Amino acid sequence: KANKAVKLFDMIESVHNFHLAEVIGKHSMEQNKVMPVLVQVNYAKEESKHGILKEEAEDFLIACSAIEGIKVKGLMCMAPFTEHPEEVRYVFRGLKELKETLAEKNIPNIDLKELSMGMSNDYPIAVEEGATIVRIGTKIFV
Repeated sequence: KANKAVKLFDMIESVHNFHLAEVIGKHSMEQNKVMPVLVQVNYAKEESKHGILKEEAEDFLIACSAIEGIKVKGLMCMAPFTEHPEEVRYVFRGLKELKETLAEKNIPNIDLKELSMGMSNDYPIAVEEGATIVRIGTKIFV
């Protein structure tokens, strides 16, 4: 899948483990490109979701900074689904704070400009908390 993704997309938003980052880097190098990626953070620690834990983020970025063929451009998360989006504001606020803290570390090859958070049910809250990218799906087709 990673090889196809590198060929088809301009960015991969869901890098959730080191092996995947390495595979994307390998395929990117084979195609003479550097793939922008976002690191998926499982901020709410949901067992049903992928992503690194916020406590692992700095070490993960340091490890990714050495991978040729990728450029970490930001973080992404998926908040727990709820009928009341205000309940997940803490996830979006926390991810923004994490991004800002990590950006201050000036890790080489890491450029934390993007913050992908918010989906059809909670994107207004995510935007209020600093999202630069939202993932709207069901709202488009309803």
